[in-house]
Parts: sequence; C-alpha cells; structure tokens
Amino acid sequence: MEITSIRKFLFSFSGREGRKVFIIGYLSALTLLCVFAFLFGFIVKSFSVDESFSMVVLGFLSFPVLGFIICLAVRRLHDIGFSGWWYLAMVFFNLVPFLGRVLTLIFLVMLASIPGDKQDNKYGEAFKPSNQST
Repeated sequence: MEITSIRKFLFSFSGREGRKVFIIGYLSALTLLCVFAFLFGFIVKSFSVDESFSMVVLGFLSFPVLGFIICLAVRRLHDIGFSGWWYLAMVFFNLVPFLGRVLTLIFLVMLASIPGDKQDNKYGEAFKPSNQST
C-alpha cells in the first residue's frame, strides 16, 4: 500500500466507508487512545515526570488518532447518504451533561448498524460485491 493511499484512508473526508471498516477502525483508534493514556500514566507515576508536560504530549499524540476517528465517521455518514456535517451533531450532543453521552452512544450504534446505500450516491460509488472465493 502506498503512503498516499494510507494517508487518504486515514485522513480523507471524501468517499464512503462500510460498517465493518468503521467498527474495526473505531475500536482500533479507541484502543490506541487507551494505550497512550495508560503508558503516559505509567510514565508519570514511575519516573516522576511533570504531569502537565505528559498531558501536553498525550494531547499531541492523540490529535492524529482523533482526526482519523472524525474522518472515518464522516465517510461512514457518506455511506448511508448523509452529509459529514452531521458529525457536528454528535459533538454538540456532548455539551449536554448526561443525555449527551447517551445520544452519542446511540449515534455511534446507528453508524455501526445502518447498512449503506446499495446504489451510488453523491458521495461515491456503492461497494461492489467480490466474486472471488477463497
């Protein structure tokens, strides 16, 4: 896989993404964020590193992962026929203290469970079934 295609997969808002790739990608990104947090917590406790410095480093390491999550969700919204701007609704959901978390969870479950458009839509071509048997 070329570097440009990897970059396009990770950080492109255009195109469509299926349910399977969305679920695997989202869970992988969340796992990576948890590993970052655990490692930095371990480093702070073990080596007496300044906590504020480690939080800044953790924030900078988290930005690309969060960018990937946003791009993945936008492409998944495209697959079901919605504009990527609907992702902002999930961001605004989080401004409401308890209800926001519940609405965000419902939003993510919907993205993971609603099948994509079977036909081409304005965001890209439909996925073609593979005729190859392995």
